[in-house]
Amino acid sequence: MKVAIFGAGVAGLSAAIELVDRGYTVELYEKRKVLGGKVSVWKDSDGDSIESGLHIVFGGYAQLQEYLKKVGAGDNYQWKEHSLIYAEPDGKQSFFKKANLPSPWAEVVGGLQADFLTMWDKISLIKGLWPALAGNEEYFRSQDHMTYSEWHRLHGASEHSLQKLWKAIALAMNFIEPNVISARPMITIFKYFGTNYAATKFAFFRKNPGDSMIEPMRQYIQSKGGRIFIDAR
Repeated sequence: MKVAIFGAGVAGLSAAIELVDRGYTVELYEKRKVLGGKVSVWKDSDGDSIESGLHIVFGGYAQLQEYLKKVGAGDNYQWKEHSLIYAEPDGKQSFFKKANLPSPWAEVVGGLQADFLTMWDKISLIKGLWPALAGNEEYFRSQDHMTYSEWHRLHGASEHSLQKLWKAIALAMNFIEPNVISARPMITIFKYFGTNYAATKFAFFRKNPGDSMIEPMRQYIQSKGGRIFIDAR
């Protein structure tokens, strides 16, 4: 059976990998001249690689890690220390480091020690984010009608913590501002990461994502007989 896939982002490439493994004849069509979608990389006039954004591998990305291992890219990323460094405008560096405790206490203790948040920020976040930590999928779906910024303020979390912490999280996760993105994916992410210690560990690609992830996926698909068409209209 022949299957056509339109769009060669990570989802399209992953679907193609799954289908060629099951014996399907796959044709993958991408309207751009590069593969990868939001993870695409291209060359500028000087030959330097330009990335569409910073991309990392989280511990919670279990399926992505399985695909990378399958296509021979399992060693193309390197795990880092379980902490974040914030560069302040005055040149100061602030740190968020998870405590060596089970989640969510690892995040709570780490947050209490973070010096880029005020004491009010910390108290308001513990109180304000509790509904997300205690919520279930039904609750998360019911919050889809408002933005994350609206949800954050509704539950009494501080404005400073929204701008200092959660804006960065929203942009890192989805490339969307918190005053635009729905509350649903944000609080779903918080629930998952806040209850799974290993999910928040992260790794950087040893090279750019195109060389480290997208190219191995392309080679795997074609090695199994799949056909890929770029600049397809």
